[in-house]
Amino acid sequence: MKKTMPLLLFGFLFCFIGASCSFPSQFSSITLHFQSSDIINENVLLPVDIVIVDKSMSETVLQIGPDDWFGDVLRDRLVGKEVTHLAFRGNSEREVKIDIPDGVSKVIIYADYENKIDRIGQQIVISPETMNFSPSYTIHIQQNKMELAK
Repeated sequence: MKKTMPLLLFGFLFCFIGASCSFPSQFSSITLHFQSSDIINENVLLPVDIVIVDKSMSETVLQIGPDDWFGDVLRDRLVGKEVTHLAFRGNSEREVKIDIPDGVSKVIIYADYENKIDRIGQQIVISPETMNFSPSYTIHIQQNKMELAK
């Protein structure tokens, strides 16, 4: 019995440490660093929304898409930490800390460019469910597109 007790404790400790190291960390918040080029959006203020919703709502938001999002009634119905409204001019930087509540499946970032009608460049989707979820992201806002820094 005396020999099995230390072995049992060692086994428990090994399993506990191994389990905590092998699973991805769940973050309660992320920091988004926005950096804009000198000239963006034809020198018109660029609206940007950060949408943080659960899986069923994220699918609805993604179906609406960035082109229709800024005029959709759902945008006005989201409250509190579900949506953060920002606006950018050229040559600016901003850091935004976003709380990630339990149940959130995606962080969706939409931009409303003046002369852009496709999704590419107007939409970024970050998923806390994936293994590569990070506590911090840099987003470059350029003349006619935004993108995650590599």
